[in-house]
This record gives sequence, C-alpha cells and structure tokens, in this order.
Amino acid sequence: PGELVYISPSQFDKFLKCPLHWFMSSHGAREGGFEANLGTLLHKVLEEATDESESALNNAVESKWHTLSFESAWLEEAGERKAKRMISNMVQYLRKFDAEGAKVIGREVNFEFESGRARVRGQVDRLELYPDGRVMIVDLKTGSKTFTADEAKKHAQLGLYQLAFENGAFADLPGLDPDSELAGAKLLLVGTGDKPVERNQPALQDAPEVRRDFDRLIEAATSGMAMTDRVFIAQIDSHCSNSNEFGSCQIHLTKAVSYGG
Repeated sequence: PGELVYISPSQFDKFLKCPLHWFMSSHGAREGGFEANLGTLLHKVLEEATDESESALNNAVESKWHTLSFESAWLEEAGERKAKRMISNMVQYLRKFDAEGAKVIGREVNFEFESGRARVRGQVDRLELYPDGRVMIVDLKTGSKTFTADEAKKHAQLGLYQLAFENGAFADLPGLDPDSELAGAKLLLVGTGDKPVERNQPALQDAPEVRRDFDRLIEAATSGMAMTDRVFIAQIDSHCSNSNEFGSCQIHLTKAVSYGG
C-alpha cells in the first residue's frame, strides 16, 4: 500500500479493455509474429530517416527486411506488398505535413511522470510543432485495426501522452518552447487502406471532463495493476471476439485456466 505502480501506455490500454488479458500478457503471454515485427521495423525506419522520400524509406525497409521471418515465400511477398503500401501512406502524410509548414521536434521520445500512485513511463512516436506554435502528439499505428473518431477521443494511450505533456515530461525537449500548448494528439493509421487516416483527440485543456475521466481511469488501473483483489475478468463481450484487437480469449475461458461465468 502506498507504493508506486509503474504503468506503460500499451499496458494501460490492455488493462482497460480486459484486465485478464493484461495479466496474461504482462506475465509472459505476449503477442508477437509478423504484424508486430513489421510495425516495429517501420517505426524504426521512420525514426532514423533523414531522407523521407518514398524510395529512400522503401530502401531502408529493404535493408532491415532480413530481420523478419516468414513461413513461406508467398507470405513474404504479401508482407512486402503490405510494407510498401504502408510506406506509401506514410509518405502521403509526410508530404501534407511539410506543406503545412510543420516540423518534427521529437521522434520516439521517452517520457515519465507521476499521477497519484502511478508512475507512467512510455515513448511517443512523434511530436510535431506547427507554425501557430502548438504541438501535436502523434501515435503511428501500423496494424489493420480501424478507429472511429469517437474511439480516438477516448483513446487511453493518447490520453496518457497528453497528460505526460501537461506534467512537463517533454519540457527539456530541444525545440519545444516552454509556453507551447498542445493542439491535441492523434492516431496516424497507415495499415488500413491506400491512404493515411488521421483520428484526432482534442487537447485536454479544452475538454476538462475528458481529462477527469482519464485521471479516474489511471486511478482504477493503478489499483487493479497493484493486484489488490487478485481478480481479473475477461471482457468476453468486447475485444475477445474482435479479430482486430488482442485476439481470442478462448484460452482464458477454459475452466482449467480460468472461469468465465
């Protein structure tokens, strides 16, 4: 009691969607496979890029392609097509970004802050500075899951990133003015079609009721992750049946493993 509970944005998101899935994944049952590994590769390429042309980004992916593994040649070919499509989407976004006169002030930026009994640690994909002096936090999503505008407004990871900014976690970032305000945060979806999709979350200073909701969620997650009750419930009516989420919870509902009612 009273000890700090360490929370990462991804684990926070998992916990809110299904406490049992969070418990399983945080104690060894982690996701992997091609989709996750390709996403990691694309994040790395965008982080390291000095030339953001489509050919340069494709060459960078190709240079790291040997780090991925495939069960067959046709799966590798499908993976290459998917990677090129996502690079094309990323380049479309970057061209629009440049045309707006914006600049990147941070890539894969680590942060840490405290909220109540929680110490939140994570990493933001991009921090972008716009000509009006406001900052946008960007979370790059390479998966096939789509997000509605309403889902983005309530997105847990984006909320934590905004709270990190409000708590001064990026204050020492070069290029960031101490008086800079947030324009909000957004999901940049590059794996869901033939063009990039942006889903925005309004700045928390403009939505105090949303900020209060996030504060309450952090407190609830802190208590849950502290395992005070030692009870974790599978949310079988939500992500457990959604192939675009964390996957089936069928194993969680096997009586030899757990009991689902």
